[in-house]
Amino acid sequence: MSGLSHTPGPRPTTPEELLAQIETSQILAPSHFNRLQATVLNRTWKSTRAFGKWLIERQVLTRWQTQQLLEGSNAFFVAGFKLLEKVDRDSQSVTFVAEDIRRQRLVRLIVTREQPIPPVISDWLSHVSHPRLIQFLRQGQCDKDGDVTFIATDYEDGPTCRHLLLNGKRFHVAEAATVVSQLFDLIQALQPPVVCEPISLDEFHVSEHGHVRWTGFRLPASNTSHTLHDAQPIPWNLQLIALFLKLMGTSLENQSLSRNLLSEELQDLSSDVPEDVLKALSQLLQSDEFPRGENPFHPFVTLLRWKPESVPGHLRRNVLNKFLRRSQEWRHLRPTTTCISDLLRVTEPQVELVPEASRTRDDQTIQSWPSLRTDGPPAYRRRKRPAFGAWTISASVLALSFLMALFAWFMRLTPHAEAPVSTETGTSAKQLAEDKPQLENDLQPE
Repeated sequence: MSGLSHTPGPRPTTPEELLAQIETSQILAPSHFNRLQATVLNRTWKSTRAFGKWLIERQVLTRWQTQQLLEGSNAFFVAGFKLLEKVDRDSQSVTFVAEDIRRQRLVRLIVTREQPIPPVISDWLSHVSHPRLIQFLRQGQCDKDGDVTFIATDYEDGPTCRHLLLNGKRFHVAEAATVVSQLFDLIQALQPPVVCEPISLDEFHVSEHGHVRWTGFRLPASNTSHTLHDAQPIPWNLQLIALFLKLMGTSLENQSLSRNLLSEELQDLSSDVPEDVLKALSQLLQSDEFPRGENPFHPFVTLLRWKPESVPGHLRRNVLNKFLRRSQEWRHLRPTTTCISDLLRVTEPQVELVPEASRTRDDQTIQSWPSLRTDGPPAYRRRKRPAFGAWTISASVLALSFLMALFAWFMRLTPHAEAPVSTETGTSAKQLAEDKPQLENDLQPE
């Protein structure tokens, strides 16, 4: 199979042509496009690149969509999926985040020239469900290119174990045992078919909650030289041991997994692995069949930690969810003729992406507009509500002022205590004090 071509892209378009191309490509529903047109009306742009940067900053389009439009490409729709962002590429395939237009959900879409997933694996994936298994949706041929296959699964934005290793993360023993433990439970629950290729670290994603999710199949980019027809099936207990060794940094790429090889690798790690973990791995190695009893790795389970910067911000699910439901309804969607082979073409990006930190306070996005059925421009400026701390301080000051005012009012209404009354004369001490000067004057001689 031929590799990726390196032909230059079409000539860049002008801002006016770019706006017309957005309408023609149907990448935005008419209601969204009318709002965009009303927003940019009577505005001038220094260049097409400046207009593209504006579209990215306001989150009208994704970075990849804007780049495609600037290159004059309309390849946004593949078999009912609208492409949003490019995740990864290799020599024969490209991985995208796409929208399933019919179901309005995010999916991971692999466009490849490699062979599709074997039917025995795809049939099993289509009939099983598990929290630790990334849901497989479907695979098939692309609309316009019969030699290009697409594979659609649920989108998990967490990084793969291989990506974490390549970016400097070191899995300690408890983390490696956690990955093995969760795959152990999944194999016991679903009993996947035995495959003839070693499982790859690219198949395991780490969610934001620290759990492992398995794709259930080998990505086309990870295929080795041998196929399912010329290799012997690898038992799952040996697959688990090989997975643990790979997470601990042992290189087992392009090697046939055998008990002798795995036994030698475990002996090399015996000084770094606790005795309990080494005993559990040895039991798997000595077992002829996959054990059906208690999971021996449960005592070592922990949460897998990874840095948020391991996944770019524009590929996070909470960001990409904002771009859903911007297409026409499924029954009305008639996308323009596209060539899916263009997706496998290597091009240099022509848009200088603006970091999120440089956005101004007044930046607004299309998804924040309240109604999608009116063509009038929205009111952009909204009063910023005070933070929770400001509300708390204000309420405390008002309550204190009210209590002080209430106390002062109560003191004014309360009468002053009268002076004590003499028990002998029945006259108060205050009256006696007032009468004393008068008695002294009466006793003086005339």
